[in-house]
Amino acid sequence: MTVNIYGTLPDQPAIIVCRHVSYADGPLLAALLGKPCLFAVSPRFSGREPWRSLLRAYGRLAGGHTMVPLSPDQPMSLKTLLRHLDRGGRVVIFPEGDISPDGAPLPIQPGAAALWVRSGVDLVPIRYAGAEHWRFLAPAGKHWLPRVDVEIGEGIPAPATTRSALEQIESVLYRSPVGLRNERKRVYIPTVN
Repeated sequence: MTVNIYGTLPDQPAIIVCRHVSYADGPLLAALLGKPCLFAVSPRFSGREPWRSLLRAYGRLAGGHTMVPLSPDQPMSLKTLLRHLDRGGRVVIFPEGDISPDGAPLPIQPGAAALWVRSGVDLVPIRYAGAEHWRFLAPAGKHWLPRVDVEIGEGIPAPATTRSALEQIESVLYRSPVGLRNERKRVYIPTVN
């Protein structure tokens, strides 16, 4: 499998957002991010075995990443994410809240927008092209090892209102990642036959 990366991540605290199109999104991001991040993960995975143990082990192996369950009925999760950002960390969140069954955009959940406004840190959008085609890892996947392009956008300063934040997140995430022309770094991820 080949992954092409366009752009670079900032070193300062940031909220990294990405559409959730396959089960490989979190592990792929964990492998590419470098600096440890706190991943906001659905309690369906972060709270149940064997997923909890697998995600924790992979997070440690792929760069020291950790996870916190995030759902509307767990308001303390948002405070955990805010504290992490206040301490200079980076947070990864999938603002649609779930994996798209057919690759089409899902509504942006208000938690990501509220986190962005309350934290005041930059939002860094990451867009994929190709991850939604992985067979067995994406609901609509048809290819075994598709080429995946990853575009890391520029940091966007926090807006004043949650409504404005929702609109901006939607705008940057749903923009097509076709115009990937920045400096490119090619990564080869070994596969097991």
